[in-house]
Amino acid sequence: MYRFEETAKGTMENINDMTMRFMGDISSYLQDEKTLYDLRLIVTELMVNGVKHGNMENFNKLIRLCAVLSDDKVTIKVKDQGSGIMGHKCSCSDFTKTNGRGLFIVEHIADKIVYNKNEVVVELQI
Repeated sequence: MYRFEETAKGTMENINDMTMRFMGDISSYLQDEKTLYDLRLIVTELMVNGVKHGNMENFNKLIRLCAVLSDDKVTIKVKDQGSGIMGHKCSCSDFTKTNGRGLFIVEHIADKIVYNKNEVVVELQI
């Protein structure tokens, strides 16, 4: 089992660095390129969403990434300091719009997604 957990101020540079560290670490445990691509996309979209929409680009607010790899899945948790998502239903059908695309993509890649106030929990079967 592998576990990654980090918290940082929510700047784009910080979340990019955190994502790169996570991807570098987990690639030692997973070699499937499609799975790694999906994980990177999920983490990137959730982190950007947390900074932009959760923390409202207040760079003094924190964002937390936690990922756990077990035998058959990766569980990813991203938590920001925003007010949270309640009962989110993604209905992005116009990809020229900039809002809603990230969660739409995550919902279609992930095997399970749970919105728990200001934390999003995603499971990806491996």
